[in-house]
Amino acid sequence: MYWRSCTEAKNTLKNSSLRLTICMERRLVKTGLIQMACVEDKKANIEKTVTLIRDAARKGVQIICLQELFASVYFCWEENHDYFSLAEPVPGPTTLRLQDIAADLMWL
Repeated sequence: MYWRSCTEAKNTLKNSSLRLTICMERRLVKTGLIQMACVEDKKANIEKTVTLIRDAARKGVQIICLQELFASVYFCWEENHDYFSLAEPVPGPTTLRLQDIAADLMWL
């Protein structure tokens, strides 16, 4: 049986002997992918990312995927232990900044 909405399903089944109803309304979710050129300045990359996230949110995007290593230049073409210093704890400064943006945009 198919219903056009959860309300219709509930109204149909309220006097039914069925005890469990699972209902999912169809809903479009707008997604966005952010791909950008990065520079050596981590703070500049993060602020650029925040600007792009806000721009996407203004366009109605609800889920945003960021590129791998968005806070630094891509360094994975070589194994250089100097880059280990770019690692942050989770939660850490970058994840907390993005969490604040999500809360500001009411995505949480």
